[in-house]
Amino acid sequence: MSTDPKDDSVTEAVDAIVAAAKEPLPGYKKSEVVVRWADDHMSVYVNSAKITAGLYDFTVDFGLVEPAREDNITRIKNFLAVRMSPQHAKVFRDLLSAHVERFEASFGPIQTGLIPGAPGQELADQEVDIREESPE
Repeated sequence: MSTDPKDDSVTEAVDAIVAAAKEPLPGYKKSEVVVRWADDHMSVYVNSAKITAGLYDFTVDFGLVEPAREDNITRIKNFLAVRMSPQHAKVFRDLLSAHVERFEASFGPIQTGLIPGAPGQELADQEVDIREESPE
Protein backbone atom coordinates (compact mmCIF):
# COMPACT_ATOMS: atom_id res chain seq x y z
CA MET A 1 0.00 0.00 0.00
CA SER A 2 1.26 3.46 -0.85
CA THR A 3 2.13 5.93 1.88
CA ASP A 4 1.40 8.89 -0.37
CA PRO A 5 -1.93 10.44 0.75
CA LYS A 6 -2.56 11.55 -2.84
CA ASP A 7 -2.64 7.87 -3.95
CA ASP A 8 -5.22 7.09 -1.24
CA SER A 9 -7.46 9.96 -2.36
CA VAL A 10 -7.29 8.75 -5.97
CA THR A 11 -8.21 5.23 -4.84
CA GLU A 12 -11.14 6.60 -2.81
CA ALA A 13 -12.32 8.67 -5.77
CA VAL A 14 -12.18 5.65 -8.10
CA ASP A 15 -14.04 3.52 -5.53
CA ALA A 16 -16.74 6.21 -5.26
CA ILE A 17 -17.13 6.37 -9.05
CA VAL A 18 -17.41 2.58 -9.31
CA ALA A 19 -20.01 2.49 -6.49
CA ALA A 20 -22.01 5.30 -8.14
CA ALA A 21 -21.94 3.49 -11.49
CA LYS A 22 -23.63 0.50 -9.89
CA GLU A 23 -26.58 2.61 -8.78
CA PRO A 24 -29.36 3.70 -11.16
CA LEU A 25 -29.31 7.24 -12.46
CA PRO A 26 -31.30 9.76 -10.41
CA GLY A 27 -34.97 9.48 -11.29
CA TYR A 28 -34.61 5.89 -12.50
CA LYS A 29 -35.31 2.71 -10.61
CA LYS A 30 -33.45 -0.56 -10.96
CA SER A 31 -35.47 -2.82 -13.20
CA GLU A 32 -35.47 -6.29 -14.63
CA VAL A 33 -34.97 -6.79 -18.35
CA VAL A 34 -37.05 -9.44 -20.06
CA VAL A 35 -36.14 -10.42 -23.62
CA ARG A 36 -39.00 -11.73 -25.73
CA TRP A 37 -38.80 -13.08 -29.28
CA ALA A 38 -41.19 -11.49 -31.77
CA ASP A 39 -43.67 -13.82 -33.46
CA ASP A 40 -42.00 -13.11 -36.82
CA HIS A 41 -38.43 -13.46 -35.48
CA MET A 42 -36.12 -15.16 -37.93
CA SER A 43 -32.60 -16.47 -37.75
CA VAL A 44 -30.39 -16.20 -40.82
CA TYR A 45 -26.83 -17.04 -41.85
CA VAL A 46 -24.72 -14.32 -43.46
CA ASN A 47 -21.20 -14.31 -44.87
CA SER A 48 -21.12 -10.73 -46.09
CA ALA A 49 -21.48 -7.44 -44.25
CA LYS A 50 -21.13 -3.97 -45.74
CA ILE A 51 -20.92 -1.11 -43.26
CA THR A 52 -21.72 2.50 -44.11
CA ALA A 53 -21.80 5.45 -41.76
CA GLY A 54 -23.50 8.80 -41.83
CA LEU A 55 -23.52 11.64 -39.37
CA TYR A 56 -26.44 10.21 -37.39
CA ASP A 57 -26.37 6.47 -38.00
CA PHE A 58 -24.50 3.37 -39.08
CA THR A 59 -25.98 0.83 -41.49
CA VAL A 60 -24.86 -2.77 -41.76
CA ASP A 61 -26.11 -4.57 -44.89
CA PHE A 62 -26.01 -8.33 -44.41
CA GLY A 63 -26.08 -10.82 -47.25
CA LEU A 64 -24.76 -13.98 -48.83
CA VAL A 65 -21.90 -14.23 -51.30
CA GLU A 66 -22.98 -16.23 -54.33
CA PRO A 67 -20.21 -18.11 -56.15
CA ALA A 68 -18.95 -16.57 -59.37
CA ARG A 69 -20.80 -17.74 -62.46
CA GLU A 70 -19.39 -18.34 -65.90
CA ASP A 71 -19.14 -14.54 -66.31
CA ASN A 72 -16.56 -14.54 -63.44
CA ILE A 73 -18.64 -12.10 -61.39
CA THR A 74 -19.16 -12.81 -57.71
CA ARG A 75 -22.53 -11.57 -56.57
CA ILE A 76 -23.56 -10.60 -53.06
CA LYS A 77 -27.25 -10.84 -52.31
CA ASN A 78 -28.03 -8.40 -49.48
CA PHE A 79 -31.23 -9.21 -47.64
CA LEU A 80 -31.08 -7.36 -44.33
CA ALA A 81 -30.10 -3.82 -43.37
CA VAL A 82 -29.62 -2.96 -39.71
CA ARG A 83 -29.45 0.72 -38.79
CA MET A 84 -28.25 2.03 -35.44
CA SER A 85 -27.04 5.20 -33.77
CA PRO A 86 -23.29 5.85 -33.53
CA GLN A 87 -23.53 5.23 -29.78
CA HIS A 88 -25.23 1.86 -30.28
CA ALA A 89 -22.71 0.95 -32.99
CA LYS A 90 -19.85 1.60 -30.58
CA VAL A 91 -21.45 -0.49 -27.81
CA PHE A 92 -22.21 -3.24 -30.37
CA ARG A 93 -18.56 -3.19 -31.48
CA ASP A 94 -17.37 -3.56 -27.89
CA LEU A 95 -19.82 -6.39 -27.16
CA LEU A 96 -18.89 -8.24 -30.35
CA SER A 97 -15.17 -7.85 -29.56
CA ALA A 98 -15.70 -9.21 -26.05
CA HIS A 99 -17.58 -12.24 -27.40
CA VAL A 100 -14.90 -12.92 -30.04
CA GLU A 101 -12.20 -12.73 -27.36
CA ARG A 102 -14.11 -15.22 -25.16
CA PHE A 103 -14.62 -17.54 -28.14
CA GLU A 104 -10.91 -17.46 -28.97
CA ALA A 105 -9.98 -18.03 -25.33
CA SER A 106 -12.10 -21.20 -25.40
CA PHE A 107 -11.42 -22.49 -28.93
CA GLY A 108 -8.24 -20.82 -30.16
CA PRO A 109 -7.60 -18.04 -32.68
CA ILE A 110 -10.12 -17.50 -35.47
CA GLN A 111 -8.40 -17.70 -38.85
CA THR A 112 -9.72 -15.02 -41.21
CA GLY A 113 -7.39 -15.55 -44.14
CA LEU A 114 -6.44 -11.88 -43.89
CA ILE A 115 -2.89 -12.67 -42.82
CA PRO A 116 -0.11 -12.02 -45.34
CA GLY A 117 0.60 -15.24 -47.20
CA ALA A 118 -2.46 -17.02 -45.76
CA PRO A 119 -4.82 -18.90 -48.09
CA GLY A 120 -7.43 -16.53 -49.49
CA GLN A 121 -5.27 -13.45 -48.98
CA GLU A 122 -4.91 -13.00 -52.74
CA LEU A 123 -8.66 -12.24 -52.82
CA ALA A 124 -8.29 -9.53 -50.19
CA ASP A 125 -5.37 -8.01 -52.11
CA GLN A 126 -7.21 -7.79 -55.44
CA GLU A 127 -8.65 -4.57 -56.73
CA VAL A 128 -12.37 -5.20 -57.11
CA ASP A 129 -15.04 -3.18 -58.88
CA ILE A 130 -18.24 -3.21 -56.82
CA ARG A 131 -21.50 -2.13 -58.39
CA GLU A 132 -25.08 -2.44 -57.28
CA GLU A 133 -27.66 -4.07 -59.51
CA SER A 134 -31.41 -4.41 -59.35
CA PRO A 135 -32.92 -7.58 -57.93
CA GLU A 136 -33.37 -10.29 -60.55
